Formats: sequence, C-alpha cells, structure tokens
Amino acid sequence: MNIAYIANVTLPSKVAGSVHVMKMCHAFCKNGHKVTLVTRGFNTNQDNDISRIDPYKYYDVDPVFKIKQNLFHISFFKIGMLLSLIKSFFCVLKSNK
Repeated sequence: MNIAYIANVTLPSKVAGSVHVMKMCHAFCKNGHKVTLVTRGFNTNQDNDISRIDPYKYYDVDPVFKIKQNLFHISFFKIGMLLSLIKSFFCVLKSNK
C-alpha cells in the first residue's frame, strides 16, 4: 500500500512528535508499505547544531522512506488544517510523477 504520512513537524527536532512520526514511517516500511513523509520543512536554523544532521541518522531509522518538504508551506493554524492537508496531498502526487 502507498502511504502519504502528512505530519505537522519540522525535522530534525527534539520534540516527541517528530520521533513518533519517523518511527511510524519506518515501521510501515518494514511491514511492506511504501511511505512518503510530508513535513512542514527541515530545520534550517544555522545556529542550531541539530540543523546539520541527517534526519534518518538522528532518529536512528533506515532511509527506507522518502521525506518531502511541504512545498506549499502554510501555517496549519492561520489558514486551517484542511487547506494545508489538501495542498500537501497534491505535493505528494506531484512528487510521485
């Protein structure tokens, strides 16, 4: 099964939600599914040492799934979660072509 896992997280991050998302995507792949993780984006804070770390290595998971940055970066709270989810869905469709 193809799974588009859409998560309101920035990678890498020290928050528990990002750990859960990465571990779940890894588990889905290990069970035979094809997963594409769509996130808010990557941590680009240059003052933060965590921003230079590969997310797969940081969370100690195999790179068996794709990570896509939401190209239509929209605040989940300003415009609404539904609109952001719809745009993220189209981002996944576009990336699979």
